[in-house]
Amino acid sequence: MCTVSPGITGSQSYSVTPLSNLNKSLGQNSIHINNLPFDIFVLIWNLARATDDNDRLYFPVVVSHVCRTWRHYALQVSSFWSTIDFRTRKVNTEKAQLWLQRSKNSPVSINIGSKPFQEASIPKVKLIMRVIMPHLGHCRSLRVQEVPEKVARVIFDRLRDASAPVLEVLELSTEDGTNWEPKPFREGTAPPLLDLSIERRFQKYFLERFTNLRRLRVVEYDLRSTSHSENVTYVHKVLSKLPQLEILAIDFNGATDDLHIVPINLPSPQTHDCLRHLSLHVSATNRNAILASLNLPYVRYFPNHKAPLLELPLGLCNLGHMKRTHPFPRLLSLCLGGACGLSPFVHYDPGRRQRTAENLSHLEGALSGAPLLESLTFEYVEFGGDKTISCLSRVCPRLEWLTIHTCTGCTLKGIMSIVEGRRARKGFEPLRHLIVREWHWDAKLIDDKVTWGLLEQMLEAKSTPPGDSTNLYLSRFDVK
Repeated sequence: MCTVSPGITGSQSYSVTPLSNLNKSLGQNSIHINNLPFDIFVLIWNLARATDDNDRLYFPVVVSHVCRTWRHYALQVSSFWSTIDFRTRKVNTEKAQLWLQRSKNSPVSINIGSKPFQEASIPKVKLIMRVIMPHLGHCRSLRVQEVPEKVARVIFDRLRDASAPVLEVLELSTEDGTNWEPKPFREGTAPPLLDLSIERRFQKYFLERFTNLRRLRVVEYDLRSTSHSENVTYVHKVLSKLPQLEILAIDFNGATDDLHIVPINLPSPQTHDCLRHLSLHVSATNRNAILASLNLPYVRYFPNHKAPLLELPLGLCNLGHMKRTHPFPRLLSLCLGGACGLSPFVHYDPGRRQRTAENLSHLEGALSGAPLLESLTFEYVEFGGDKTISCLSRVCPRLEWLTIHTCTGCTLKGIMSIVEGRRARKGFEPLRHLIVREWHWDAKLIDDKVTWGLLEQMLEAKSTPPGDSTNLYLSRFDVK
């Protein structure tokens, strides 16, 4: 039998030592892992468990089959058995009942997917509901994902008169849609719901019933029938009904359009004092309109909830609004998007350059209202000269990350002036990270090898093609 021990501190190498030799060298100080106190044993297991629900399903099974001691310990940890899953084709109610029994009174998470309902869907969903209904009293999370609507009807009709006193997370999405509207817990006790994910057609009842939400995701499969002004009004309504909301993600399918388009006839800006993350996976016009109508003093990011390490761009047309009202004073990371037409695959727009110049004239004033900004990305922007971004040496004193993604009209010498200007300015953080993403057949910035070499000596400079748009700054945080 062998044991694996780490090598010298700081090294990635490992050595394998026979356990018998280790026992001789350590004498009476050696401790077999099975002799560790139960609390320490469980702590190690909890650290080893993956956060992904799929891996959590396998972890208790694996550890409970190692040896008799591990099995005894695993059966004592009720939280190990608290994820009840119905997302495979075969509905294994015996396993579900066994895990529910082992979970004791621990809060449970129940996941129901589409695969069990490819045939005999109604008998299967009734069988599932007979298993889980007696345990709703300690259900903390219920996710019903992409099921046929007739299945969702059975589930939520059963929940209409039920009570779930500890339910915090609820998700509902269906494969098809009619005018049916689910109304769970209408006659029972309303749970303390904090996290809700629903389709927009279901939202009326939920937003009236559950007003203490902290996280909301709304899906709309077709936005082409509504105007941007209607969607602005909708977002205002959601925020007014949910004063404690911290994370809002809206996913409306719609055409991608030019980020320069300036929305008109917007209502007066609405202020929400709790929202920290806002993800608007919508067309550019809708995103610009919605953001131009909001004051969010605590928002920190505009991430893509489908890929949390990607930022959704704010159109340059919003710089004027940001200059006038400073709506995002605690923003930590920002992506400014120019015209999509800068991509070599999109038709050139002859009026783009003038609009860009007009919008960029507000850049310094807009960024002066984001004093906490640490990361700034420019995406598909025609700068029209180094002078356009020279203000970065005078604003955003905490800025450390600068990303130039498929942009034109600036040079490395201009960026060098920004780096040197920030180093000379008292109270300013120096730029520490520079990321340049360019199409390999049209690379211009990094052709200045001399200046690029100097920048690499002064900070962490990296050049990559634009295929990977991951925001490395956001990767340091739990942005979801």
